[in-house]
Amino acid sequence: LQYAREHNCSTNFYSHNFIENPLPEKYDVIFNRLVAHHLGENLPRAYRNFYEALRPEGKLYIIDTDGLFVNLATPSESLREKMELLRKNFRGDLFAGRRSPPL
Repeated sequence: LQYAREHNCSTNFYSHNFIENPLPEKYDVIFNRLVAHHLGENLPRAYRNFYEALRPEGKLYIIDTDGLFVNLATPSESLREKMELLRKNFRGDLFAGRRSPPL
């Protein structure tokens, strides 16, 4: 956001509870990054609300975890230990990408 402000970008950024309240307008692009793994059972509803908020030729971009930390390998024992600790204590769904509903 800071970069956009400093360079007068014509992009608008919003923060909104899209699960409880559908987005109020129609958008050309909705960019969703690292949100799905926090949604749990609300994932289908959230995706439906995103999809319904797009203009006819709009694009929905979803970037999220999909086995993050599960398939990574490293020769560093220290890094492996830290990754395992993160895996055990992570409260989101590391496989949200695989559980995403079709649009």
